[in-house]
Amino acid sequence: MTLKDARFALTDDGPEWSVRQSLANVWPRLIGNEGRISTRAVTQRFAGPGRELRKLASGGAVRWAHMSRATVVRNARKRLRNPSTFKQDSTDLCGPFALLFEFARREPTRYVKALAELLDHGTFSTIGGHTFVAEDDLRALPAVAIPQADWLLAATIRDEENLIQDVEDGEGWEGFTWPTEIVAWIEQLLGLRGTLHNVYHTGEMEAMRAAQRAIDAGGVAIVLIDSDMIHDGGTTHRESPVWWQRRNLPAAAGSGWGARKHAQDDNDAIPGHYIVLLGGVRGTDEDESLDFSMRAWSFGFEYEVTGSAEGAAEYIYWVLTGEP
Repeated sequence: MTLKDARFALTDDGPEWSVRQSLANVWPRLIGNEGRISTRAVTQRFAGPGRELRKLASGGAVRWAHMSRATVVRNARKRLRNPSTFKQDSTDLCGPFALLFEFARREPTRYVKALAELLDHGTFSTIGGHTFVAEDDLRALPAVAIPQADWLLAATIRDEENLIQDVEDGEGWEGFTWPTEIVAWIEQLLGLRGTLHNVYHTGEMEAMRAAQRAIDAGGVAIVLIDSDMIHDGGTTHRESPVWWQRRNLPAAAGSGWGARKHAQDDNDAIPGHYIVLLGGVRGTDEDESLDFSMRAWSFGFEYEVTGSAEGAAEYIYWVLTGEP
């Protein structure tokens, strides 16, 4: 594996290449606080996926009716540079996208291999030994709104779990993911030991502390919430003392945070949105006032949620962790 392979993960094989320019919007960052760049760090992170991406790019006919190999390569390169740019857009595939965010971030070489296997053969095998199969009818579907590389993986893993309704556009119940499926994907795709914390009625803050411990141990945590937690409540939703702000990753100079907004009241009858916990969990004692905070990824942004632990708990229903 060489710097040339790393380059292909970051950009195409044009005549000129600036390492510094190609790392400008990479997340997690590789440019130090003093502007220093380690070519060794660049090679370690990007050479493996770059080598696999070159193999993907050089392939022949694809097994999907409306997929372009060149488009999948461009999509994958964007995700390798910055996994936080995943967006579910109009679909209800937040469960698969939570896993894809961690898959591309933690296992970038396997992520590219999975894309290549799906594009070439209609199947892909995971680190956990499971083989996902994209059925003929899924591969025959016309193009959807989300990027092709994202659809390849998100639709395949969601469709395999659906017993009644096939995935066609990823919207509605066909896109819904059960917490037990998230735990299975954590084990299959990430090779971690999955644990399911059911906090539908109580124990939310204890589970959030467990989630932070999983992250500190090098693992992951995905949380099923009432999506009102990160929707703007404006001036009419004042029932719960919870606020949020968001920013792009990597953060712009300074903090890059947008305006701090009050969460909508937690009115969803059925919790339906998965977020990826990034860390920063504190103030989980429900007797304390306005000390709670956490950072999470969703909809292509980093969110910071603050307020009271008691108020935040009203939005949290399942906590799903994976540890080495």
